[in-house]
Amino acid sequence: MENPQWELVLSEDNLEAKLCLSPDFLGDIKELRAAVAAAGIKFGLLAGALEEALHKRGCRITIARGIPPRAGTDDTIIFNIPEEELTGEMITKLDQDLRFSYQVPSVTEGEVIAAWQPGQAGAEGQDVLGRILQPPKIRRLQIMCGRGTECTADGIVKATAAGRPSLFRSRQQYRFEVVPVYLHQQDLTIDMPRLKFAGDIVIKGNVTEGTSIEALGNVDILGDVIGAAVTAGQSVRVNGNIIRSTIQAGHNIQALKEAETLLEELKQQLAVLPTAIKQLQEQSPLQHIPVPVVVEKVLALRYPTYRQALTQLETVLSSATKNIPGLAAMLDWQAVLSRLRTKKWQSAAQIDQVLDLAAALQRQLQHLTAIKADIVCNYTLNSHLKATQNITIKRQGSYHSQLLAGDTISIAGIARGGQLQARAAIKVNKVGSEAGAATTLQVGKKGVIEVLTAYENTNFMVGTNKLTSTDTIVNRTVKLNKDARITLLPRS
Repeated sequence: MENPQWELVLSEDNLEAKLCLSPDFLGDIKELRAAVAAAGIKFGLLAGALEEALHKRGCRITIARGIPPRAGTDDTIIFNIPEEELTGEMITKLDQDLRFSYQVPSVTEGEVIAAWQPGQAGAEGQDVLGRILQPPKIRRLQIMCGRGTECTADGIVKATAAGRPSLFRSRQQYRFEVVPVYLHQQDLTIDMPRLKFAGDIVIKGNVTEGTSIEALGNVDILGDVIGAAVTAGQSVRVNGNIIRSTIQAGHNIQALKEAETLLEELKQQLAVLPTAIKQLQEQSPLQHIPVPVVVEKVLALRYPTYRQALTQLETVLSSATKNIPGLAAMLDWQAVLSRLRTKKWQSAAQIDQVLDLAAALQRQLQHLTAIKADIVCNYTLNSHLKATQNITIKRQGSYHSQLLAGDTISIAGIARGGQLQARAAIKVNKVGSEAGAATTLQVGKKGVIEVLTAYENTNFMVGTNKLTSTDTIVNRTVKLNKDARITLLPRS
């Protein structure tokens, strides 16, 4: 703005005004204020600036400054699981044998998936002309929690069930889900040699030569399993046949139960320690002795087998979780065992915390040993099947295969060659062959074997007793009598 007696210059953003008075300006400070106001300067006039302009005529003096708007901060999401794993299909890893494994991302119940942090709105500004300046808009996100997830009041996205976490993103909308089942839409081939998921897996085709599946939940295969390996924490159901393959349903129950027993023993020994330590520390000669030293003395006197039991527990859990990374991660047993080592204890309160951790691990073990884990298929050939509960072969039968079940084996067809071993019962229509194919059926000492037809050279084992048929046996039940001898009774 120009005037014969003064020049007023505004910055491009109108946040600053500079005034230059001509030597011919004859007005006083009051007239200058009125002139500046008439020129539109309504905000941010600097104290003493007009007086300075009067004294320094011919110089540009900054007389007013506005307040720029303050930018806010955008909403943000901090991912506990990498975003690319939530939106992608697989995590590809190169194993030690230089073969690729494909890990389906997974979470456990209660695990944090992401945290939403709301942004902070900016502040308005005002230019020297008195106009309000709006801050830049911040990016607002819409967080939605679908099935298997929940959004807490403080912006945490948690899994409410174990399974595969997923993120569906559309512009500013983020929708989280946890699905307990991974669905593979076609055959599992050597292009994806190793498939791993900490939940259920469904294969809508065949599992082919050279591939393997590892799941902590159930595995359902709608086709055949040929030359492959399947390991499941729960049941394996094959709609077709199992050929030259290894199938395991359920974890090493015997090892897990042994670990549970060892944990109970350690807990009972630890339970008395806090009280014993307090009593000893109340005695003046022992007040200054470090807690780890007191603990060692108490254990040495009352529970000298503590270290041995701890070492045994480590061995058992290592065996039970070997080659099952998902199970090892779920139990996190190494962290618990680390806390069970006495050198880390500095107070009685820490021992109470360790007891809580041991009890939590014990509950996890109890849950695992109670899980139902069966194998069901139509036919098996030259394969190894192991189930912690039952094995059921619904149609043709089992040929030259090794079957091991924690409870029962039921075969609607024939068992020819190989070995069938179950704790409680084996039920099969036909065993062996007219040519005398050696087949072994073994149950525990309280178990029962039921057959419609068993050909010559069939081995029956009940407990440690063994009976080999020398002729065809028809419609018989095999078990121990009151004298602990094998008997053949009519099948009921």
